[in-house]
Amino acid sequence: MLHQTRQAHRDIAPKNIFLDGDFDKELVAKLGDFGLSVDVNATKLTMMSVKGTPMFMSPELQTTGQGGMPSDMWAVGVTFFQVLSGSVVSPFSTYEALLRGEPSKLPVYVPEYLSAVVKGLLRKDPISRLTWEQALKALD
Repeated sequence: MLHQTRQAHRDIAPKNIFLDGDFDKELVAKLGDFGLSVDVNATKLTMMSVKGTPMFMSPELQTTGQGGMPSDMWAVGVTFFQVLSGSVVSPFSTYEALLRGEPSKLPVYVPEYLSAVVKGLLRKDPISRLTWEQALKALD
């Protein structure tokens, strides 16, 4: 996995997720476009440059310019929200809601465990945001 190698993608969005396999059998989602990815052990100057697709940028990336693996997980949360809601809108209705509010609720047909994963990925505090390992465990 990307984060196991201490790399931050910095532009996780639907445009960079590709499906591979047989549509009648099994599809595998693959992440592409590593042009903005960085080693999280790189200099702070590199990690503090604002890069990515704005709708998928975490609050900390938008306010301080600091991003990394937790910001990637935020982008995964926004992507999951869109997939599960069947909409391309942001889970936050305004910029103020992004910084201080709660995400919009997912539709009632979305199972509670999936809603909980999305909510965990969209936690404002990057330290308490779900990691890849925690998200995968919750989905298992």
